[in-house]
Amino acid sequence: MVTNQLTSSKTMKRIIYIASFSLVLFSLSCCWLIYSPQYDPITVERLEGLKVEILILYDSFATESLDKAKADSILNGIAGMIEYEQRRKCNKETTAQLILIRGMLTDHINDRLSMVGSWQNEHLLNNKQNITEAIDGAIETERLKAR
Repeated sequence: MVTNQLTSSKTMKRIIYIASFSLVLFSLSCCWLIYSPQYDPITVERLEGLKVEILILYDSFATESLDKAKADSILNGIAGMIEYEQRRKCNKETTAQLILIRGMLTDHINDRLSMVGSWQNEHLLNNKQNITEAIDGAIETERLKAR
């Protein structure tokens, strides 16, 4: 009789441990689903539009004048995108990439404004390639979240 009670007690403890462990695993998986980075087609669309705008702006760097209002408009758009991304949970990667893109663009605009004349073709192509790769990286990061 005592053996049956001990066995029954051990069995109950095992059931409680297994149930507790299962509950913890279930809770963790739910948290992952809630807080995992989520694909956002709006972000991809905005990044693709941003890429086009920036490349058009960069083409103007090869001319004598720079459209400062257009450059400021693009920088303001990026600031809005950063704010939007920061409000999304677990989306630090895209936010960090947008901050990098904004920094690159700001440096390139300041470089262009400090020059007399326009950018040389090689300088223009290098900077366009760098900014394109940065934007493509942000787009790919967002698209990977869909998988």
